[in-house]
Amino acid sequence: ASLHPAAERELLQRVDALVAERERVVAGLAAAGWSVPTTQANFVWLALDGEGAATAFAAAAEEAGVTVRPFAGHGVRVTVAEAAANDVFLQVAARRN
Repeated sequence: ASLHPAAERELLQRVDALVAERERVVAGLAAAGWSVPTTQANFVWLALDGEGAATAFAAAAEEAGVTVRPFAGHGVRVTVAEAAANDVFLQVAARRN
C-alpha cells in the first residue's frame, strides 16, 4: 500500500521532527553526563545500576509530571514526546545523574 502524496509528505515531516527532537534529547542527556545507546526508535534508554534505581528515577519523573518506563535492576525507557515534556524529563535526568 502507498500513501497519498500529501499524507506521505506529512508523515515524513513528522518523522523528521521526531528525529530532530530525539537528537536534542540525546544531546541534553550527554551534556548532563549520561551515556545513551544509539537509537533509531522514538525512545531512549538510560541504564541505571543498583537496587531500586529505576523505580526511584521513574518516581522522580512522575513527580515532575512525566512518565518513564522502569525496568527494575536495569534502567528506564523514555519515549521522546513533545519538547516541553522532554525539557521536564531532561531536568529530572540532570538532577539524578
